[in-house]
Amino acid sequence: KKPGRKKGWNKAVESSPGYKKAKGASKGSIPMSLPERLLPEFCRRISANGTNQRMDVINGFTKDHPETSARQATIKFTELTTKDKPSCIPPPPKKIGKGRSITFYVRPRYYDMLPEEDRPPGWEEAAQEDELLWQEEQEAKAKAKAVSDQKMRALVADKTGESDGEGTHNSMSEMNSSVLTSFTGNESDEESERPGKKQKF
Repeated sequence: KKPGRKKGWNKAVESSPGYKKAKGASKGSIPMSLPERLLPEFCRRISANGTNQRMDVINGFTKDHPETSARQATIKFTELTTKDKPSCIPPPPKKIGKGRSITFYVRPRYYDMLPEEDRPPGWEEAAQEDELLWQEEQEAKAKAKAVSDQKMRALVADKTGESDGEGTHNSMSEMNSSVLTSFTGNESDEESERPGKKQKF
């Protein structure tokens, strides 16, 4: 038997809220997304105090919401979280045993999506600070993209210039060859048309 989705998976997806049947050429395919209305629940699962069970949170969420793909949930998890502990969150308990675990915290700018009782003390100030930090991050990304695009355009222009130069060089070589051939050919024609010297008998 070929591996595939569990029995009843398609039915669960079609009956889930927010599901829209595919149209046109993509007949039979199921569009996957993470609707905005599910973000508060996703934030609640991560929690303000953070989680070091990243994949468990993602897999549990996609299991309960089959209309959401693991890829989309992973992308959204990255957007919603930070590895830096917010100032309003107390230090996590020290881990006992070997190994290192990474804790992911809900970014303070998303604290308003958490239930009021789950928001940490001083969350509003932390949210404002994180909002400014997020704006700086977006500006830095935009500048980096602009620099990358500029380098790419310059590279394309250089390549185009090299191609044009080679084309011009080839055209000049062909023209010179043509002129030389024509000139040589004319001399040969003239020599063949010259009357021969009369021979004395």
